[in-house]
Amino acid sequence: MADTPASQTSVFLTGASGGLGREVARRLIAAGYAVTGAVDGLASAQLFRQVGGLPAYPDNLRAGEIRSAIQAAQATEVVHLTPQLANHIPHIDPQWDKFLPLIEDSTRATVAAAEEAGVKFLVMVSYAFVYGNTGDQPASEDTPPNHENANHPVIRAALTAEQAVLNSSIPACVLRAGYVYGPHAAETVAVRDRLIAGDSVAAGDPGVLANWIHQDDLARAILLALQTKPAGKILNIVDNQPASAVDFIGYLAESMHLPAPSGGQSLLARILPARETITVGNLSVRASNQRAREVLGWTPQFPTYREGLDNTLLVLRAEEPVI
Repeated sequence: MADTPASQTSVFLTGASGGLGREVARRLIAAGYAVTGAVDGLASAQLFRQVGGLPAYPDNLRAGEIRSAIQAAQATEVVHLTPQLANHIPHIDPQWDKFLPLIEDSTRATVAAAEEAGVKFLVMVSYAFVYGNTGDQPASEDTPPNHENANHPVIRAALTAEQAVLNSSIPACVLRAGYVYGPHAAETVAVRDRLIAGDSVAAGDPGVLANWIHQDDLARAILLALQTKPAGKILNIVDNQPASAVDFIGYLAESMHLPAPSGGQSLLARILPARETITVGNLSVRASNQRAREVLGWTPQFPTYREGLDNTLLVLRAEEPVI
C-alpha cells in the first residue's frame, strides 16, 4: 500500500459497504483525509473506489484482521460504522435477530484492534432509538432508556457496545443516529421502487414517531467529530422533526404523485408473518439534537424528512439513465 503523506490524516471505516460508508468516505476525502474502508466483496469495493476510498477486506469480528487493516492503512482515526448496516427505514426487515450479535462483537473487535494499533481517536455511530419510548418529551443524551424498553435486545446490545467504546483506552465519542435514508441508501430506494410498482407498503402506526437523518447530514457530523474530537461525548445526530413512518413514506409517495401507504400492519410483518422477528419499529422516540449543535457546531442541512426526501428524489432522478 502506498505511504500516506505525513500531512494527511488516514481514517479507517468499518462497515463501509453501504451508501453511508461511501458518503462518509467521499466527504472525508474532500476534506483532505485518506480513507480506507472495510467492505464485503468486489461489488462494494468497486463502488468504494469510485468515491476515492481504498477497500479492505477484514472480518468484522476478528480483532487481528481489523488491526492489520488499520496498520496497513496507517490510520490514526477509526469510524465504526458496522452498526449502521442495519439502521434504515424500520419497516424494511433489518434481520435484527441475525444482526444483533454483530453489534457487540464487531464493536469489541474494533476497539481491541484500535487499541493495539495505537489509534488516536474513535467515532462509533450508534442509534437514536436507544432511549426507547420517550412520550411527549424529547430525549437528551442524559435521558436514560425508558425502563420498560431497557431490556429490548437491540437497545441492550447498543448500549453495551457504546460503553465498550467509551470505556476503552482510546479517546472516543458516540453519535446516536436517527434512521438513515438518502439516495444511496438501498432500503430507501427499495421503498421508492415498491411504491412505483404499486406494491402495498403498510407503514405501521401513525402514532409511533421516529427520528430520521439524511445520510449526507450524518456524514457531515462524522467529519466534524473527527475534526473536533469531543472525547467522552454522546451526541444525538437526528433532524429537527420526529415523524412516523406513515408520514415519511406517505410524503415519499405524494412527491411521486402515487397513492399514500396505509397504516396498520407494517411492511416487515407483512413480509415475514411466519417467524418471530426483533423489531424497533414500535419504539416511539423523540431525540433532541441540541447538544450536537453546541458541541460540533453542526446543524442538519435537511431539517426535516421532507427536505431530505426532496433531495433524495432529485438525486435519484439525476442518476437515472436517459432512455
